[in-house]
Amino acid sequence: MYQHGGSRGRGDIGRGRGAQNPSPGFRVSSGGGISLEMVEAAVAKAKNDLLSAGGNVSTWKVAQSACVYLQISSWDSLGVRFNDVPTLRNLQFVEGKVWYCHMKAQFSSSFMLFLKKIIFIVNQNRPNEGET
Repeated sequence: MYQHGGSRGRGDIGRGRGAQNPSPGFRVSSGGGISLEMVEAAVAKAKNDLLSAGGNVSTWKVAQSACVYLQISSWDSLGVRFNDVPTLRNLQFVEGKVWYCHMKAQFSSSFMLFLKKIIFIVNQNRPNEGET
């Protein structure tokens, strides 16, 4: 959102309402002169390096590695959110899907266990066929 008459701090760049889905030609740069394209390239390199090393790839690990490549102390110093970087946005999407499927499976198995317990209790309280 535009703030009339005031200047934004370095950490606020790219955090406005319109920065959630920047167009492909949109350039976000921090005070250090690092463009969104440079950040995306560093993130892609970090992701590929983690994949080739055979380790787990997560949004957090990729972002940390990208910070090392960009020689910055923290992601906040960029003024760019994870959602502004296409590779990180895609990783977050995949992580969200994995988490959702895990939680759904966990709920399903917990619910099935609950149903088995209910059926067991009902069967314990039911009189045998020979008894009346």
